[in-house]
Amino acid sequence: MNDSIRDAVSYLDENKPRGIQIDFLPSDGHHIRAHLRMPGESGSYRRCPREFTQILRDRDEWNRLGAAFGQNTSLEKLQLRDGLRRPYHIDNESYECIEAIYRGLELNSSLENIEIDLDLMNDETLPSFNLRDAQFKGSLKIFKLCDGRMNNNQSHIISSFLENTSLQCFDISSVAFDAFNEQSFGRIISACTKVQALDVECNTISQYTTVASLLRNPIVNLYVISFHFESMDEEKLSIIAAGLARNTTLKFLVLGFYGMSIGDTDTSILAKALCDASSIESIHTSNHTLKHVAPTEKMLPIVLDCLKLNEIEDKDKVIRKKIAKYYFIGDFDISPFAKMPVSVLPKVLSLIEEDDENQQSAIFRMLKLIPELCSFLSGDVGNATGLNGSKNDHGNCNKRLKIDK
Repeated sequence: MNDSIRDAVSYLDENKPRGIQIDFLPSDGHHIRAHLRMPGESGSYRRCPREFTQILRDRDEWNRLGAAFGQNTSLEKLQLRDGLRRPYHIDNESYECIEAIYRGLELNSSLENIEIDLDLMNDETLPSFNLRDAQFKGSLKIFKLCDGRMNNNQSHIISSFLENTSLQCFDISSVAFDAFNEQSFGRIISACTKVQALDVECNTISQYTTVASLLRNPIVNLYVISFHFESMDEEKLSIIAAGLARNTTLKFLVLGFYGMSIGDTDTSILAKALCDASSIESIHTSNHTLKHVAPTEKMLPIVLDCLKLNEIEDKDKVIRKKIAKYYFIGDFDISPFAKMPVSVLPKVLSLIEEDDENQQSAIFRMLKLIPELCSFLSGDVGNATGLNGSKNDHGNCNKRLKIDK
């Protein structure tokens, strides 16, 4: 066995590194070099105690290294980097050696974090990394795709992998601007129903719409979503908000990283998703689970207040508080209450915060427009009826307002 590869195998066996980075680089002729970096205790690749560089020759040697990768149960993180300059002719010997590395890595059952450059998966002159049958499917938590572009065939493989793997995080925020066509992007995003956290860069309105459709999917499991973008505007934020309105799983929404800003985008769009106070029913169907939005600098007070309310675990209570605080304002629609039994309306009034001037006006408005309520409050309970003529019909009202809990 070549000394350099023997050293690498020995290092793997003796030191059990937690991570490995493999860069495929051009060499003389049509051969390829593999540059291996194995971090120490810190897990950082910047200060690696051992690095190995070897030209890809003699498949048997690389089979032994691949087997060492597969047997290393301490290995948690893998990075596969593409340093080849396209177009680059891959000779058969290099192809077989890369295949030996891949087959060994696919047998590892402890990997939790994998980053792969897309071109290593997309280039038909290179062997494919077999996600479908890899043994790390059960242990993998983080899957990140980096530089490169994706073809339709590869998007089918990745979407199938996502559908059958419960990932903590799927990250496609570092791919090339034109990495996906719309069909591939839609296929991959739609397959993310089991993913808990999604990092995504959207570059077209169609891509924002695709992600919003994922948020509306009743079986989605997303807990965190981070959008990376060049710019944000009302149209894009409206699409995101439309996805949020009926979502019941998302807790964290991140709008931009690394100096990105939503600029002067009107965040009242988000406020409507969190509390659409145009009607009682629309408040019911607003988002009551989102707890954090970043950055917060441009957010309206109502957005921050609704996020705080959403931290309450009892969602019926969240709805009641939003109705009390944001529905009884100004010239609100009183018709839903006029149709209710008068005996229930005191419970509605009890929701209104008396120390708020606007909501004191709401109490006065209800008493003025539903005079029967005054009779009820003064003790004339026996003959009290709603404006629709019904008596003591509590059930429908309590069900609609959820105020009886």
